Amino acid sequence: MAGRRRVLDGSLRHRLSLGMADLRHQISGHAIGSRCVAVLLAVAEAGSIRRAAAALGITPAAISKMVRQAEARLGGPVFARSAAGVEPTPVGRRFLDAGRDALGQLAAAQEAFERECGGPGGRLRIGTGPFAAGAVAARLIPQARLRWPDLQISMTLGSADALLRGLCQGVHDIAICHLEDLSVPQGCTAHRIQTLRSVVLARPQNPLAGRACVAWPDIAPYALAGFEQPYSRFLRWYREQVGVDPRIAFMGPDFDLLAQSVLESDVLLITAAGIGARLCASHGLVELRMAGPRFDHDVFCVLADGARTPAVTAIAALIDETISFDEQ
Repeated sequence: MAGRRRVLDGSLRHRLSLGMADLRHQISGHAIGSRCVAVLLAVAEAGSIRRAAAALGITPAAISKMVRQAEARLGGPVFARSAAGVEPTPVGRRFLDAGRDALGQLAAAQEAFERECGGPGGRLRIGTGPFAAGAVAARLIPQARLRWPDLQISMTLGSADALLRGLCQGVHDIAICHLEDLSVPQGCTAHRIQTLRSVVLARPQNPLAGRACVAWPDIAPYALAGFEQPYSRFLRWYREQVGVDPRIAFMGPDFDLLAQSVLESDVLLITAAGIGARLCASHGLVELRMAGPRFDHDVFCVLADGARTPAVTAIAALIDETISFDEQ
């Protein structure tokens, strides 16, 4: 009996060692993660990186970088490129089919676990700034409803200072906003979830729209549309690049109204690249071909330390999973 136990223990140790080797491979970052597989599947379904980027709300440059990194890790091309777009290679198609199955199995396992544990329920209130609002509405909330049907989520749009006040006063459970000119409130914790790259939008009739290259000082005569008053870091950056202080001609509560103001005048809109791509597609705006450094804008997820309910913890993790990215 003792001899048999030694054999069984040895066999078990062998199986565990193989499992640990696989786990080390995953943790080391050499394996392809679920988020990357999801992006590759979106590119395959859309047939082009640009269409996939528009559907996901991520810049084409960020999608291209993820595809290149995945192909480098896999050691071969997942897609064949052509003027018409992209199409999976034969080996790439087999990988994507397996990846789709793996994502489905992982989602089913997570749903089953959450069902057995009861899952978060009740009501959760998210306060978000304008730059993250589209991603929250398009990606975060639909995923949350699929996973936790009993959890009711509401979203409020506001300025960063108002959102942080609401978090401290218990009006919001989670705040998603920038922290420019602001400090993380006492008793709260923040971590960066996005770095957004700025683009400049204009109407097609704007004299700058037809230029192959626009220098930052060229936009000095034009006023801007904006969601809130510029903060100090943007003001310093604008003065350094453009040479004058920005003039805010129109302030609106959402980007659709801001885009409409750009269409009806020669004001310009400086916004994040993902939002810019959506506004160009929906309102017919054009992105100016700017030369020189762009303005980077960080977005943070802010939580109150004393209000970490199961729902808050679950949604905070889902925020990192669904809307955390850096624009290139």
